[in-house]
Amino acid sequence: MSRKMLSIAAKVHLIAAMFLAPTLFSVPLATVAPWLGVPSALADDGFVDDFEDGIIDPSHWTYGGTITESDGVLHLDREDPDDFIQTNATFSGDWTLEMDIRLDEIVWNDMFHGISLTDETGLGISFGYSMYGKLFLAVHDGQGGSGYYYAANGTNQPGQWLNWKFVRSGGTVTVLVNDSEPIPGAWIVPEDARIRMPGIYEDGDGGPHSGVTSSSVDFFSIVAVPSSVPDLTPRVELGSWGEVKAAYR
Repeated sequence: MSRKMLSIAAKVHLIAAMFLAPTLFSVPLATVAPWLGVPSALADDGFVDDFEDGIIDPSHWTYGGTITESDGVLHLDREDPDDFIQTNATFSGDWTLEMDIRLDEIVWNDMFHGISLTDETGLGISFGYSMYGKLFLAVHDGQGGSGYYYAANGTNQPGQWLNWKFVRSGGTVTVLVNDSEPIPGAWIVPEDARIRMPGIYEDGDGGPHSGVTSSSVDFFSIVAVPSSVPDLTPRVELGSWGEVKAAYR
């Protein structure tokens, strides 16, 4: 019997047991059988955006300035701090954020470029490309201070697509690039974090603005990770007087 048929059979057996022995099932259905289609209580809703429709979706994003969507990608062109895009929602609990991104150009007037995961006080992290030719991670203390960490030289090359993944578990985030940790660590990202791109802005040379730092994103996804649930394998058996008993291993 296939895995799908076994799953269907298990559901049928459990539902039959519930009707035949209702007093044995005094707990909510969502508690004992979340896989029957009852909504579960997760963190804030996530979403997926492949940027194929050419329109920045206002149900997910707030943006301003020179940020555009066309040709199946989100264009993160930034001339000043007013050029940004951020999620409408904030995210709590455990979640996984994944995106495919390519650095197009970086200039000293905008020497850090990527993504920020912070709450309304600024507490959290930023990650992305730096003018130094290597990926960076900044830790923000929520009071205006930041500490910077860097990956190896040559880890950000213009024109190269990278897969970035941010996995939040228990209040900290692990950052993966192409499934490896360029800057190992468990980094604090608070509850109610908002996602903002291209992240922090810093004018590295302080001179007249020259050129535009830009990148392209062709896939973005953030999904809530449910808490672990006990193994509820249904078992139906007959009692001594023919009544149905239901239990869980």
